[in-house]
Amino acid sequence: MKTAGVWILATILLTGSSGAQVVKAGRVLDVRSGTYLRDAVIRIEDGRITEIEEGGTVDGDEVIDLGGHTVVPGLIDAHVHLCSNVYLGEEWDWNWWSFPAPMFGVVGGVNAEKLLDAGFTTVRHVGDHYYCGTSLRDAIER
Repeated sequence: MKTAGVWILATILLTGSSGAQVVKAGRVLDVRSGTYLRDAVIRIEDGRITEIEEGGTVDGDEVIDLGGHTVVPGLIDAHVHLCSNVYLGEEWDWNWWSFPAPMFGVVGGVNAEKLLDAGFTTVRHVGDHYYCGTSLRDAIER
């Protein structure tokens, strides 16, 4: 349940869901002031956050209650190799020349999911083999 809030909020924002959604959160980190808004209400319309208020009223087409959780803005990782940096056991010889090309895509998908679970919504992919990052980006966009 630790990452449920990240997944729910990211899913709403990335899918561009139509209509109005309201997320009720125990706390929201306000990065501008460095403080938390308590009993916060996040209003989302057409996949975009339109308002965040402390102690606001909860109304909308869809209400998601994350009352016991803290919501933070999406984190950014400015240097990541999505399709590498994997541990497959001591017996695996990590030599990218011998690594099967389709496996890079699998590794990239797993690593992308791990980053999203950790709260990273934006990454700068800085290189790989076999155009894995480009293929992964295109698959996520679809």
